[in-house]
Amino acid sequence: MMLRGNLPVTVREGLGTRPKLQCERPRAASLPFPQKLAYMRRDSERRAASHGLACRKPSHSPPNTLLTARVGTLAAAEGWCRASTERSFALHWTEDCAIGSEANLSQTLRTLGKEPAAVMASAQSSDNKERLRAATAEATAEAKATGLFGSPSFVVQGELFWGDDRLEQALAWTSGRAASRADQPVVPNTRRISAP
Repeated sequence: MMLRGNLPVTVREGLGTRPKLQCERPRAASLPFPQKLAYMRRDSERRAASHGLACRKPSHSPPNTLLTARVGTLAAAEGWCRASTERSFALHWTEDCAIGSEANLSQTLRTLGKEPAAVMASAQSSDNKERLRAATAEATAEAKATGLFGSPSFVVQGELFWGDDRLEQALAWTSGRAASRADQPVVPNTRRISAP
C-alpha cells in the first residue's frame, strides 16, 4: 500500500503477473487495423509527453514477454520488481530495446546490480514457473471478480476506472468530488452532425 496525498493506494505492479482477461484476442489479431495502430502509437507519445516522459516507437512489436514475466515473478518475490519494471519499460519505450529480449533483460538486471545469467536461471526454474502460473491464475480470478478488462485499471469504492487518462478521475472519486454526481441520470448526446 502506498499513499498519494492522504489517500491509500494499493498497487499491483510488475512484469510478473498479467491476468488473462475475457475480452483479449491474440495480439496479432489486433494488429490488422493500421489506422488504429497508428493512433494508439501517437496517443502513447502524447500521453508520455503530458507526463514529461520520452516515448519512442519500438521497432519490434509485439514482443515476446514470457521470460520477462518470469524474471518479474522472481523480482516480485525478492522485492525488486518495481525497479526492474521501470527500467525494462524505459529501455523498451525510449531506447528501442525490446521487452523480452536478452539485451533488455541483461541491461535491466545489470542496472540493478544483478547477475543476468544467475537471475535468468532462477527465473526459468520449475518453482518460479509454477509461482508465475499460480500468480496469473489468482490475478485472473481477481480481475474477473472485479470486472477488469484492461490495464491500467483503478477500482475505487466499487467503481471501475480504466486507462491512464482516468487516474485523476479515480482520485477525485475517492474524495467524493465526483461521487456526488453519480446518481444523476445520463442523458445521451442527441446532437446531430450534418455533412456539408
